[in-house]
Amino acid sequence: MRAACCLIFCCLIFVSRCDAASAGASVVPCIGDVKLSDAASDAPVVDVVFRWVNPTSVAGKLRGQVRRYRDNDELRFSMRSWSRVTGVRRLHIVGKGEPPGWLVPKHRRAHFWNETSLLEQLILERGLAGVALAVSNSEPAKLAIAYVPGLADRIIISDDDYYVVPARGGVMPSTRIFFDHAGIPLHTSAVMMSHRPIPMLRDAYLSAVAAEPDSRLRAILTSGVALRSRDRMSSDHLPAWCAAMWRNGTARPVKFPYPHHTPVDPSLDPGAFLAVRKDKSASCPKCQCNEKRSDAFSLHWHTGVFIKGGSSNAVLAAGFFDAVRCLRPYVICVNDDWPIAPDAYERAIAPLRRFLLESFPGAESWERGS
Repeated sequence: MRAACCLIFCCLIFVSRCDAASAGASVVPCIGDVKLSDAASDAPVVDVVFRWVNPTSVAGKLRGQVRRYRDNDELRFSMRSWSRVTGVRRLHIVGKGEPPGWLVPKHRRAHFWNETSLLEQLILERGLAGVALAVSNSEPAKLAIAYVPGLADRIIISDDDYYVVPARGGVMPSTRIFFDHAGIPLHTSAVMMSHRPIPMLRDAYLSAVAAEPDSRLRAILTSGVALRSRDRMSSDHLPAWCAAMWRNGTARPVKFPYPHHTPVDPSLDPGAFLAVRKDKSASCPKCQCNEKRSDAFSLHWHTGVFIKGGSSNAVLAAGFFDAVRCLRPYVICVNDDWPIAPDAYERAIAPLRRFLLESFPGAESWERGS
């Protein structure tokens, strides 16, 4: 039997925490005109929107692959992490199936919106007569977000396996790391993997959805159980939406610091983007992720670590989270491809659970029994 695999991603979104190289060193610009000294001040008011599939729903079952759609409590802890970011106002879940059982209904700060109901509003508004929803992939959620009521002027779209990491001492960053001083969203220039947290101006996002032709909407809304990777890439218009926002000034691209990620629209590339190497004292001797651990976590926006199945899962996962504790990126993603076998699953996921409980202790008021 083929060994199960667990793929853990660490995504350093927009910027690693920038440390001065020595005492008395001047503050280094991190994102555009945003500096470390004011990263926690003047935070724009933002709503965070999660795309989520209830693993027990028909859609979740149709998508197969138990280890991908098993509920590992990602959403609960992702919501805790984002809710503690300065500037975040409300949390919205656009979900397939029923709300999570632990979510308090009609909470003032955390809201669940059924994706099918939102898409039915789109069908009615656009006059798409004869369209019968038949879809279980994630593309329609991007359309449904435009129909979530009461969104803030600025939003961040995220999946449920992203976590905002507190700095040493428990201090959380602010929404300032996603926006410049004029409040314009900052996009990493390669937006092809659009599940990463992406900041948006609400009205620009609504306009992008409204501009989609009826023929394309029909294709997305009837696209079936799942899209192959190639079809998903061609059907995902979010990169094109972002490029249009760059052209009309409703978002700004910031470049990855390594060359094989190129902007969607090269003419809009603002030039090399500054990344700051951390002090060598931030390296993690116990980390078993890979030989580039200190550079990759501090200089690269995105680095993937494969953790093979078997008894080493827990050891390697523990090393991964040791690295996160040392290097403290702003945002990490922990992909949910954990082993299928119950014993192997419990061993492998234990380091993640420890990290989440120590990083985001205490239930929030929208969690039942809090």
